[in-house]
Amino acid sequence: MPKVSVIIPVYGVEKYIERCTVSLFEQTLDDMEFIFVDDCTPDRSMEILGCVIEKYRLRFAEKNYIVRTERMPTNSGQAAVRRHGIQLATGDYIIHCDSDDWVDIDMYRIMYKEAITTNSDFVICDYIVSDGDTDISIVQGCHSRTKEELMHNTLFQRDPWSLCNKLFKRSAYYNIFYPQGAMGEDMLTTLQLLINCKSFSYIPKGLYYYYTNFNSISKAKGVESTLYRFNQAKDNVDNLLRIFKERNLANSYQMELNYVQYTVLRLLQPTLRDPRCYSLWKETYRGIWKRFLLNPNVNMKDKLKFVLSSIKLYPYA
Repeated sequence: MPKVSVIIPVYGVEKYIERCTVSLFEQTLDDMEFIFVDDCTPDRSMEILGCVIEKYRLRFAEKNYIVRTERMPTNSGQAAVRRHGIQLATGDYIIHCDSDDWVDIDMYRIMYKEAITTNSDFVICDYIVSDGDTDISIVQGCHSRTKEELMHNTLFQRDPWSLCNKLFKRSAYYNIFYPQGAMGEDMLTTLQLLINCKSFSYIPKGLYYYYTNFNSISKAKGVESTLYRFNQAKDNVDNLLRIFKERNLANSYQMELNYVQYTVLRLLQPTLRDPRCYSLWKETYRGIWKRFLLNPNVNMKDKLKFVLSSIKLYPYA
């Protein structure tokens, strides 16, 4: 049985897949499983991946690596790809890696050793934001000492909800609702995993490299791009609210969930001059307004933006 399974979605990454794959195959940890899931990519990503795999064949035998390439029947999106990879994974622990990112060659050895030494259900590390040439910033992966505090900080976005810097026991992946849209996907999945776990450990070191692409859909401006992101995010947050209610956690995290609802509305702020966006702003989550303004965990800057947006005085982008 592998120690760690790494799940890597592949779509439209011919410029980056070699960098990512080399960093994975150069890992210092042995007994690993790599599951590449082709989401019907239209470019040469899989061809390039195949070349790198051939180059590392001998190393796979030396390190006892299992390398699998799977293909989705139709283009299904990252959430569905990850779900498929999880169903195939056989490692004691599971982690995700986006195929335009890359990792420190010691990342999985360090995280696995920490998990085994501390008997943790999951391990968190810091990650580095990079444009591919320059390290722009390092993001602290955890500011929390207990799981309850981590849940609180994750919902308030004080601790990042990324899956790629978190190594979970495979047994944590039970009773998971997998999202459809990309916006807020990690949030919805990570919080369910946190609910299913008891103990965690934190490594204060940047081991994962997150590539920031300034031309990606998540950074695109304009009304249609805004509405696309808003609808995906709202769907995932609605499911998060449902899950917390079903698991009798909604009352314990009411202020935090109220804030997450605001983050969905916040996506509309740059385009509130558009009637469709302003209508959604006024009608979506109407019950949160008073609670949001009275929430002691929300800073005054966000509250002021909220009020100004409601009367169309926010300085729109």
